[in-house]
Amino acid sequence: MRRLVRFLACLACLVTACSKQPPRIPETEARTARAFLSYSRQGPLALHAFLAQFPKGADLHVHLPAQVYAETFIRDAAEDGVCVDPVNLSFVKPPCRGNLIPASNLSGNIDRQTQLLYDKLTDALSVRSFVPSAGWSEHDQFFKVFDRSGGLKDHTGEWVDEVALRAAAQNHSTWN
Repeated sequence: MRRLVRFLACLACLVTACSKQPPRIPETEARTARAFLSYSRQGPLALHAFLAQFPKGADLHVHLPAQVYAETFIRDAAEDGVCVDPVNLSFVKPPCRGNLIPASNLSGNIDRQTQLLYDKLTDALSVRSFVPSAGWSEHDQFFKVFDRSGGLKDHTGEWVDEVALRAAAQNHSTWN
């Protein structure tokens, strides 16, 4: 008997769902669809210009330090008087003794060797030019940044400003 009741209930739902009129497309969606077709017929440049106006997707979960560019970390480390460990490619609280290098040495007119260190540090603090290997994924690289950025003072306000301005310039819906 229960099976019969379930079957009839499912049948009633199916009949109700099938008998309804399909939903009307709101006028704004219809206009957007017509504009999309029009721009797509004009070629890839016109379509790109049309699509660039749309907001990007939203970030559901964000780690602020992961949004900050490596170059910003390096600049802030220099301002904070932090040291760079060239072996571990990380920041260390001063004093800069032994093989530790003041982060301030990585700015201004720098020689080739210092530029190489700057580039390696930038790669270590980001996923720029990252190539995964056996046992080391982009996920591992991403989270290692948190370990490498020690010794910096609190730059939360500056970082939020930088990230928000960049996101707004890229038409990212989370920030506009």
